[in-house]
Amino acid sequence: MSTRVFISYGREDAATARRLYDDLAKAGLGPWLDEKDLLAGQKWRETIPKAIKECRYFLALLSSQSLSKRGYVQKELKTALDILDEFPQDEIFVIPVRVDECEPQDERLKDLHQVDLFPNYAEGLKKILRAFRAVNRPGNSTRL
Repeated sequence: MSTRVFISYGREDAATARRLYDDLAKAGLGPWLDEKDLLAGQKWRETIPKAIKECRYFLALLSSQSLSKRGYVQKELKTALDILDEFPQDEIFVIPVRVDECEPQDERLKDLHQVDLFPNYAEGLKKILRAFRAVNRPGNSTRL
């Protein structure tokens, strides 16, 4: 079974979210993206938080636009950060992924090492995949 990865994004970053979804799927992971995984007729206000709770990782796509607006993306991030509080200190759950030059204000996000998809998307993707592989190394106490 593939590792489930929830991708959270603001609508202005949808193209990057789709690209990341495709690349994670090619890498054998099980990405979850609302526009790809929500079924017609599903109650999205119930399905999205459930998907966040069931995923092993939460990728928070951050941009200057998404961080400065109100909306459901903020609620998704809050849900993920609340779940992060339940994880042991050395486990990875939320991975902040910057789409552009932006600075998150939430202290819990500032404490997490960020990945930049700019100016080089491929390098950023390698760093994300490396974080997933580090969890699966033999002898690593961090579990999936």
